[in-house]
Amino acid sequence: MKLKVQLLRECDKAQIQALDEISNDDIALFFDEPGCSGFENLSLYGLFLENKLIGYCFLANIFPFQEYCNYTYFDERKSFILGSVFIHPEYRKNGYGSYMVKRAIEIKTRGE
Repeated sequence: MKLKVQLLRECDKAQIQALDEISNDDIALFFDEPGCSGFENLSLYGLFLENKLIGYCFLANIFPFQEYCNYTYFDERKSFILGSVFIHPEYRKNGYGSYMVKRAIEIKTRGE
């Protein structure tokens, strides 16, 4: 089985919508109105098993939102907001969520 984490694209929207129905999230809406979230640095990542989307998450730079954070023990310019972490129920308990988040952070940090 080949696992791959990559940025989600418009062409993935049908698969995103299918996961949205299960997760009760609205990740697909980010493709309807880009930039409407207020997260200009938002990146959506998908976990694909072969070519099937089995999970997703988003990362956003925290720096524009530091006014909402009362934390002083981290460097806001190097920190991310992580959200909407979801793995399809059939694929849980395999470490896929951890793998997806770690790989998404690597991709965002490197600017791939």
